[in-house]
Amino acid sequence: MKNILVKTLIFFLLIACSEKGAENNTESLDFIKYGTSFGFCYGYCNEHLNITDSKIVYNKESWGDNALFPKIEKTIDIDLNDWELLNNKINFKNFSKLQETFGCPDCADGGAEWIEIQSGERTHKITFEYQNEPDAVKEYISILRNRISMISKSHNFHESLNTWNTLKANKGNSYKYTIEFVSYIGFGNRTEIEVYNGNVISRKYEDFLTEGAMIKPALTTYTETGNELGSHTKGAPIKTIDELYETCIGEYLIVDANTNYISFLTNDAGLLSDCGYSSKNCADDCFVGVSISNFEWIQSEQR
Repeated sequence: MKNILVKTLIFFLLIACSEKGAENNTESLDFIKYGTSFGFCYGYCNEHLNITDSKIVYNKESWGDNALFPKIEKTIDIDLNDWELLNNKINFKNFSKLQETFGCPDCADGGAEWIEIQSGERTHKITFEYQNEPDAVKEYISILRNRISMISKSHNFHESLNTWNTLKANKGNSYKYTIEFVSYIGFGNRTEIEVYNGNVISRKYEDFLTEGAMIKPALTTYTETGNELGSHTKGAPIKTIDELYETCIGEYLIVDANTNYISFLTNDAGLLSDCGYSSKNCADDCFVGVSISNFEWIQSEQR
């Protein structure tokens, strides 16, 4: 009798352990899709990823003006560690139970985010307000946001870098540009860097006070040339545009998109104008990076 009781207890313990293991087990995923969209928008208003165990396909498109904004598609190999990380964090059984819509996505042009996952023959998609995800996806939404941010900014960066190299080959490697900073509390500064044949030959600096939109006369100024270059502590770093592109991709575009707003902007010619980031926990004067307010080519006869 005692042996029967022991065997019965073991039997039920095995069943309990088996059920618990099945509950915690994450199902194998076929693909994970993630995207953002903005309804009241001109330009590239939709971005999305299709992630599988072999590749990531990135798409960026407009609402229909394909002549000005042709669809962009980029395919890259995925790191298997990234795929395994997502598979381990996403429990498809729990995901498939989530309601399809959370809040009011893209209401008042606030934007929307969505996640679609397939496991076997089952597919489920949820849509929610931009940057306002449900608690159930918080564990992996940061991974998806980081991936789309990195791919998008990298694509824009390399397009701009190619434009820069093409224009430089046609126009020469002599130019000047201005980096400007204006604080919300009423002061600012600007630095003009002049480059001739690929080498920085001068740096001009001034700082000033502001009143509303008006910039008051300069408080401090200097001009550096030759051996004097770098002799002052104030002012933007002494860098060529090529070096600014290197700093942009090597320092600014690689920060965590879940905790920072990352920016990469170009001017009308497609050249770098803004590259940097701002912490999401920062209130004012938060931008870290480079902001070019003016750029112009210099012809050899101008010197």
